[in-house]
Amino acid sequence: MSKYRMCLLLAAMAGSWTMATGCVSRDEYLRTEFATRKAAERADSLDRDLADERNKRGSAGSGPRGPSSRTGYAKTAYAETLKGENERLDAFVKKMQGQMDDVLTKGMGKVEVVEVKLPPELIGG
Repeated sequence: MSKYRMCLLLAAMAGSWTMATGCVSRDEYLRTEFATRKAAERADSLDRDLADERNKRGSAGSGPRGPSSRTGYAKTAYAETLKGENERLDAFVKKMQGQMDDVLTKGMGKVEVVEVKLPPELIGG
């Protein structure tokens, strides 16, 4: 068997091995990634269009299950979340205020000032 045929056989075997293991070229990967990104953008666009269309139809005569009831529910849920967060923050402020009051009534104790001098090489003079 000639060297040319041997090289050709090895190249074919390497190519088939690469294809069998699932490797793809960078170009094919980038094309697939681009197509996936474009499909996601298109899906987002269609979702927005659908929401706009629902809002148009719902504003003409929204019943109990229309957009206004969903908006009202969302506002109520948001208000409840904010109320809970405000209560949590109020409790935290009271706790911090209590700690500040303790420091002010007990005092900070003896404050000691420590003087640290830099070595002359670091001063640069």
